[in-house]
Amino acid sequence: KTLRSDPVLQLTATKAPDPEKSLASAPTLCRLENRVNRKALIQMTEVIIKQFIASRTQTPEHLILDFDATDDRVHGRQEGRFFHGYYDHQCFLPLYVFCGDELLVAYLRPSNRDGARHTCAILKLLVQMLRAAWPDVRITIRGDSGFCRTKLMRWCDSRGIGYVLGLAKNCVLKQKAADEMYWAEQMFLRTGRKQRIFGSFSHAATDHIIDQVIEQGSADFVTDIAAELPLVVIAELLGVPNEDRHKMFDWSNRMIGSQDPEYQTTGEVAQMASMELYAYASQLFEVKRMDPHEDLMSVLTQVEIEGEQLSSFELELFFLLLTVAGNETTRNLISGAMNTFFQFPDQWELLKNDRSLLPSAVEEMLRFVTPVMNFRRQTTSTIEIEGQKIEPDTKVVFYHISANRDESVFTDPQTFDITRNPNPHIAFGGGGPHFCLGANLARLEIKVMFEHLLDRMAEMEQAGPAQRLQSPFISGVKHLPIAFPAGPRVNP
Repeated sequence: KTLRSDPVLQLTATKAPDPEKSLASAPTLCRLENRVNRKALIQMTEVIIKQFIASRTQTPEHLILDFDATDDRVHGRQEGRFFHGYYDHQCFLPLYVFCGDELLVAYLRPSNRDGARHTCAILKLLVQMLRAAWPDVRITIRGDSGFCRTKLMRWCDSRGIGYVLGLAKNCVLKQKAADEMYWAEQMFLRTGRKQRIFGSFSHAATDHIIDQVIEQGSADFVTDIAAELPLVVIAELLGVPNEDRHKMFDWSNRMIGSQDPEYQTTGEVAQMASMELYAYASQLFEVKRMDPHEDLMSVLTQVEIEGEQLSSFELELFFLLLTVAGNETTRNLISGAMNTFFQFPDQWELLKNDRSLLPSAVEEMLRFVTPVMNFRRQTTSTIEIEGQKIEPDTKVVFYHISANRDESVFTDPQTFDITRNPNPHIAFGGGGPHFCLGANLARLEIKVMFEHLLDRMAEMEQAGPAQRLQSPFISGVKHLPIAFPAGPRVNP
C-alpha cells in the first residue's frame, strides 16, 4: 500500500501526488505502465545512464551489459504458467539492464509481452549515449536464450557490438564468459529462431511417442519411449530427415556399446559405425550447402572463423559429437531415471502427488543416474589434489559418477531423493569450457518427458528385469519392460 501511494512514483507517472489515490489495484502493482508517459520514461532512463557515465573516472575499454528479464531479485521466478494464469496476464514484469552491479535500465512490460520485444530500442539508446561519451569503448551484451533473436544479433553485428546469448542463469550473477567460449556461443546461437519453439515441439513429439504405445498396455520403456524423444529433437536440431533418425540410434549404439554383445558382433563394428556416420554427414553437408535451411548443420556450412570455413573433417566430427552427445546421454538418463523410480517407488508417488517437485527431481535424476560416468583430461600445469601432486601434461581420468556420490558433499548419497537441495552434481561437467553445451536442452527434454508420463502413464509398473548396457563409459539401461493401463491416443 505504501509503495502504491508513494508520491515519487505518482509523480513519475506524470500524475500530481494524491494521498487519497494509488497507482494500482490492491492485488498487484500492475497498472503503473498504463499511467506512465513514454517520453518521461525515456528521459528517466537517460538520467540514469548519464549518472553512470559521470561516475566513471577513467574511460572504460570494455562494457558488458547484462539484459535480464527472468530471474530478477524482485519477482523471482514468476514468469510461469501458474502466475500468468492466476493474474490472467494482467501483471507487469521488469526488463533490467545491468553493467556489473549498476542498474542502467528498469523497464516494466505486461507479463504476456515478450521480454525481448523492446531490447533493440533500449540497446540503441544505451549504445548511442555510451559511445557519445566513450567513442572507442567495446560493448558486449549478455542475456538468456529469450534474447536469441536474428534482428537483435544482426543489429549488433552491423554496429560492432559483441553478444553472448543463451546464458542459463541470472546474467548479473555470472562471471565474464571465457574468451575461448565466445566464438562458439555466437556460432551456435545463430540458430536462435529455432530455440523459441523447442518447448512446444518437444511436447508435441512426446505426445506422439506415447500415442504409439498407449493403447497396447505394455512396452519396452527404452526403445519405445526414452530413445525416441532425444532422437526426434537432435534430428530436428541438426536438420536430419525424420526417416533417417533411427540410423543415428544405430550408429551411436554400435559406437558406445562396443563392449556389449547385443551391439558388437566383431571387432570392427564400432569403426564401421563411425565410418558410416561420417559418410552420411558428408552427404548431408553437401545438401545443406546447396539448399540451406534454419537448422544447425546449414549454419555450420556457412559460418566462418577468422575468414575460414570449417573443413569437411571438422564438420563430420561435429556431427558425430552431437549425434552421440545429444542422443545417448539423454536417452540413458530418462531410462535410467525410470528404472530408479521403480527401485524407489515412494519417490514416484511423491512426484505424482506434488508436481512442483519436478525441477528438483530432474536434478536428482541427473545426479543419481549420471549417464556419462567418466572422462579423460590432460593437465596444463602442476596441481595437487588431496595430497597427490600431478605434473603438467599428465593424462587424468575423473569419474562423474563417483563425484556425484561424494559423502563429503551429499548427505546419504546412495539414496534417491527428489527433494534434495542443494544438489551440486556435476552430471554436465564441473563448469568452464568443457561444460555440456546441451545442458538446458537435456533438462527440457527430461522435464517434458516426465510431465507427459505423469499425465498419461502414471500407473506404469516394471514388467521384467532391466537389462543394463555393458560399457565402461555410459551408465545405461538398454531394455526395460513396462506394463500400464491402456489409454486413448491424444492424436487419433
